Amino acid sequence: MGKNNLEESSKRLESHWPLIQNVLAILVVGILSILVAGMLPDYAGDFNAFYQAGAAILRGQSPYAVPGFYNPIWVALLFTPFALFSRELAYHIYAAIIFGASFYILWRLSQKRIGITLIAAFSPFFFMTMQYGNIDWLVLLGLLCPAELGIWLILIKPQMGAPLALLWAWKLYRERGLWKTLLFFLPVTLAYGLSFVIGMRLPDVSVMQGWSAGVWPYGLLLGIPLYLWAFKNRDDQLALVATPFLEPYFGPMSWMIILPKAMKNYWTTALATVVSWMIVLIWRFNLH
Repeated sequence: MGKNNLEESSKRLESHWPLIQNVLAILVVGILSILVAGMLPDYAGDFNAFYQAGAAILRGQSPYAVPGFYNPIWVALLFTPFALFSRELAYHIYAAIIFGASFYILWRLSQKRIGITLIAAFSPFFFMTMQYGNIDWLVLLGLLCPAELGIWLILIKPQMGAPLALLWAWKLYRERGLWKTLLFFLPVTLAYGLSFVIGMRLPDVSVMQGWSAGVWPYGLLLGIPLYLWAFKNRDDQLALVATPFLEPYFGPMSWMIILPKAMKNYWTTALATVVSWMIVLIWRFNLH
């Protein structure tokens, strides 16, 4: 009798083990998120602009009066909840969200392989995003969402997501025709138009070049063939790899979009992580 009960308990534990693993992973990542975010210095250069844009919305003002805010209107709306807290507390809450979300994104991109997830987690991009309080990670999150939501996320930073959006338009046109393609892009296009009407402006690229980790214009020699190959094969991840080589300005942490294509096995993930550090170090010491 006791043996049967033990076997039944073992079977129940085995059947629930995937759920237990997920719960434990969420708890561990959640605790680490809070600890790491709490240890971050109060820098948050980019977060300041997003925070102030969200606060401007709550005051009924235009977020485009905020220096350094160049993103579409829905980015300001996303940051309105953070504006309910003090800037320091809001920054650390946001950093904790980035930390936890980054592990989830990498886990999903690795096809739920924890070893590859951990290797990719050593890339400096996500930690830089936490430090600066930026929104680059949302572009990768857009890859994992339904297209109707993903399009809003990949276009929060056009220099990261516009080439991919163009590929999506081409695929949708080939699969469903012109009318459904126009309907799909109509809401986000109208939202961009509204953003410009109420004051959105493009940053001065000549000024932003001082922060750029891009390879313009020489990168076009590699970026154009890669992008054309991505179009031919309708390969979203390859389009992301081509993107940094196509843009006149590209921030160092935005290079995280090269990771999805690399996360196929341990070796390519490790190589991408090493390349990630090389990009950041070259940018940091102004060797580019």
